Amino acid sequence: MKVPGSSGGESVDGSSDPTRRGHLLRDPRRPRLLLRRRDRGGHDDGRRRRLYRIDPAGALHLEAKIDGQPNGVDLMPGEHTLVLAATTANRLTTFTVGADGALSAEAPFAAVDAPDGLAVDAGGNVYVAATVSGKGAIVVIDSKGKTLGAVPLDAQPTNCAFGGQGKKTLFVTARTSLYTLAVPIPGR
Repeated sequence: MKVPGSSGGESVDGSSDPTRRGHLLRDPRRPRLLLRRRDRGGHDDGRRRRLYRIDPAGALHLEAKIDGQPNGVDLMPGEHTLVLAATTANRLTTFTVGADGALSAEAPFAAVDAPDGLAVDAGGNVYVAATVSGKGAIVVIDSKGKTLGAVPLDAQPTNCAFGGQGKKTLFVTARTSLYTLAVPIPGR
C-alpha cells in the first residue's frame, strides 16, 4: 500500500480500522514492505516497529514505535482508547486517543500469547485471536485488562470481527478455517 502524503511514496504492510479521526496503519517491517529501517538520523531501531495515522486531510503521522510486531488494532467504546496487539511481544497495549486522533499515554493492557487480530464489543471486552497452551484460541479480556476466558479452536486464528444480526456473531478467520461464535454482548 502506498502511503498518501509520504515524501517518497513509501509502502507499509496494511491498514487497520478507519475511524472518523483518521486511518491507522501498522508496519511489521516485512522486508518487501519496509517503510524505514532507520530513523531520520540514520540510527537502527532494532526490533521496534511503527504505528502510523493518516488524518482526514491525508497527512501521515508517526504515532508510536512499538516493541514487537504491531498487529490487531481497535478502539474501545467512546473511541478515547485504542487497543493494539504487539504479536512478538506477547501483549496488548493501550493508547489514549486525542480529539484530533493523535495517540498518547501508551500503557500495558494485558499479556496474551502471540496476539493477532482483535475486536472490541460494545461493553469494552476485547476478543483476541491468539495462542493458549500452544493451541489456537479466541481470548476474551475485559475492559480493565483481566482475562475472562478463552475459546479453543482447531486452527490458529488470525483475525476476528463482529457481524450478523445485531452484531452478536464473532466471525473468526484462521489459517485453514472460518469460525462463527455467538457472543452475549454485541460488537461495536
